[in-house]
Amino acid sequence: MPSLFKKISLLLLANLIISLLAPAFAGASSTSLVLITELQTGQGSNEFVEIENTSDSTIDLKTWKLQYHSSTSTSWTSKTLTFLSPTITSFKSGDRALFLASGYTPAGTNPIATFASGFSDTGGVIRIVPTNLDENLGDKLTWGATDLPTCLIAPKHIDGQSLKRYPSGDGVIVDSSTPGKDFYVSNSPSPDSIDTQDPFSIDEVVNYCGKPDPSASPDILAPGAPDNPGAAPSPVYQRIEITELFPDPVSPQTDENDEYIELFNPNLEAVNLSGYKLQTGMNSTYSYTFGDVNLQPGEYYAVSRKDSKLTLSNTSSKARLLNPNDEVVSETEAYDQTNPAESWQFYNGTWQWSSTPTPSSVNLQLSADSSSTVASKVTSKPASKTTKPKAAKKTTSKKAAVTKKPTTDKKEASSSAFTYTDDMGNTKLQPYILWGAGILLFGYGLWEYRWDLLALLKRDGKNIA
Repeated sequence: MPSLFKKISLLLLANLIISLLAPAFAGASSTSLVLITELQTGQGSNEFVEIENTSDSTIDLKTWKLQYHSSTSTSWTSKTLTFLSPTITSFKSGDRALFLASGYTPAGTNPIATFASGFSDTGGVIRIVPTNLDENLGDKLTWGATDLPTCLIAPKHIDGQSLKRYPSGDGVIVDSSTPGKDFYVSNSPSPDSIDTQDPFSIDEVVNYCGKPDPSASPDILAPGAPDNPGAAPSPVYQRIEITELFPDPVSPQTDENDEYIELFNPNLEAVNLSGYKLQTGMNSTYSYTFGDVNLQPGEYYAVSRKDSKLTLSNTSSKARLLNPNDEVVSETEAYDQTNPAESWQFYNGTWQWSSTPTPSSVNLQLSADSSSTVASKVTSKPASKTTKPKAAKKTTSKKAAVTKKPTTDKKEASSSAFTYTDDMGNTKLQPYILWGAGILLFGYGLWEYRWDLLALLKRDGKNIA
């Protein structure tokens, strides 16, 4: 019966593999596990790479590689990481790890490993990837000559400067997979520390996506000379209002699919949103530019996070809308802390929380003394004309920034019969589903080969007798 034993062994092995892989499948993620947060290059041996663990679990860096190639090559060279302690090779979710060039010991740092220096300050590419070289799980940074207007390359920097990933006042870092928009040249390198201030507010930015040095002197015009003689006047754009934010949906809703920012057209004519910019964050860090979207008179339009990639923080945030002249036409008040499942609405002239989210329709509020609902007065059109979003026409003229929420911005855990949401907001399959599948598979094997098993047992019984 060698074939029977082989079949039974395969069934047992399949059941074991399913049970072992259940946690892995339940926690699978499609986003980067590690992000590069700061880089200093080309200063002799004074080089460093700082990374952050953006996953929800501890990562062992012994199974990761730091690689580099110059701007004139496409062949990757691995930078061997020498860990300072053989027992400390991992870093936790939300923590940062620092790699220093051998011989470089800046004060106040606690590096986890060293590497051989050799990065070029004029241009190159580094990446941090797992041993299978999957860049979707890691991160890559390209720097060199400015490539306006695409900003696919981060600016080069000189001695005394570094490339830093742009932070925001609400504890979120930018990750749009576009280095020129994610990184800026800083005149204050800060290895092994987390920047929380807006770098523009402290005059730290030297170059950011081709923007000029803020300290540079403006051109001086001759007395009485017009600013731009012969130029056509800027076009006039209609005002569009932001009327509602929905930052904290709860299960079964998800942040990715159900967060939204609602716009309203108060004009008596349709408005095309092409070129309008929607921005979020306490410092308006993250931006989404509309394509060909028509908003009818009196129409409400919910812009979903799924389409715009704009994240609303659960701790504090706000939103604003700019017309194509970069003039702010509408801005919300900032909220300090979200109320789960409630929306931040403009109602009766003030911003307040509502237990009745109303995407793409008239705002509603529960009255103070009854359970009836009251229509907001911000609309001048019947509700029947404000519930038809123009989703079919939505396009975008540039890629919106994708942001990572800080590890402290956790959603309340919830569950259903088949899935559950952990405290990081990740929806996972209940472990007993996979266990049950394994048991059914094993039971099917026993049933399929029941006669072979009975014959085996009878034969063994006779041999024992």
